[in-house]
Amino acid sequence: MTGLFQQTVVLVRQTVLYRLIHRDAPLSEPQREAVADRRARLLDKASQGVETLSLHRAALTPAGETVRAEAAVLLSEESARLSEETGLLSEEAAREGARAGRPSGGGA
Repeated sequence: MTGLFQQTVVLVRQTVLYRLIHRDAPLSEPQREAVADRRARLLDKASQGVETLSLHRAALTPAGETVRAEAAVLLSEESARLSEETGLLSEEAAREGARAGRPSGGGA
């Protein structure tokens, strides 16, 4: 349980770090996409860790439960941010496609 707890905390921290890198670092478009993809994978793995810890809440100390709960809230916020950013990126791509005369939406 200790290893899972530590790994989850590290994944949560990395998720936040990748958000800050994506937001603040001077990245090329391919780098920005790679950072966004990595952030999404980290968010998924961290969420899995929190879910697993939630299944074993009785085994957590009060301090451990506090950290688990804080991680759950932080991941919820990160997930909402990522969804919002992804939606904004999709809208931006659709606008660029419309300016270039390309249809947006589904494929063939």
